[in-house]
Amino acid sequence: KTQLEKQDAYLIGPTGKIAVHPNKELMPRKEFEGADASALPGGKAVAEQPAGSMRIVDQGNAFRLYWATVEGPGWKLVLKVPESLALEPALKMTGLNIATGSIGLVLTGLLVAFIASRLATPVQQLRDAAAALQQGEFQAATLGNLSRRSDEIGELSQNFVSMAEKIRAREKQLADWNRNLESTVQQRTAQLADAVRQAEDAKELAESANRTKSAFLANMSHELRTPMNGLIGMLELAKRRMADPKGNEQLGKAKGAANHLLAVLNGILDLSKI
Repeated sequence: KTQLEKQDAYLIGPTGKIAVHPNKELMPRKEFEGADASALPGGKAVAEQPAGSMRIVDQGNAFRLYWATVEGPGWKLVLKVPESLALEPALKMTGLNIATGSIGLVLTGLLVAFIASRLATPVQQLRDAAAALQQGEFQAATLGNLSRRSDEIGELSQNFVSMAEKIRAREKQLADWNRNLESTVQQRTAQLADAVRQAEDAKELAESANRTKSAFLANMSHELRTPMNGLIGMLELAKRRMADPKGNEQLGKAKGAANHLLAVLNGILDLSKI
């Protein structure tokens, strides 16, 4: 028999008895109410559940069993279909999906390979350009073809060339600043050394002047105070020996003037020392 001829459909009554079946021996007749549905493969599940499906094996063949209950009278319609026939549409669809997926996979692979080949070369060129930029050997002409492209790669190449030019300009500016800084440092160092020499000369001159001043003050102190002290002493002796009151008064005035002059001289010498 063909798979279609092996399909069975039968009815089960509300009491669980078989009402209609391809095997007439199972159907009700005179003095026979019909066989129980539970006697059939999968019949127990059909009798217990109002609707469902399951896989059964009958005489070594696999079948799919489908059943549903008719509302009202409670009859159950059961359909027994060979599993190969039931799954044939699904298998065909699965095969079609597999074939379609395989073709799509191949096409996707080809598309990815094409895109990769389109992207790998520009990316490698950009990597080489970045390495050259790091070594200070980058030339904008090496990305000329990429920069003329109208896609994202072209925009990226243009941005890379612009960035490289800015980096080069900043490096040149930094080099100029560095040279100017070195020149300025050398100039300021020379000025500082000259200032140090001038300060040392001024210090030596000041120390020499201080020594001269000290010698002058010592000399002036000796040359001025010694005669003044002698003059005051002589006036004091003359005053003591003077018997004439008027002369004594005059000698006292002279001594007072001499003391005053000595005090002024001491003040001038002390101020000069300070």
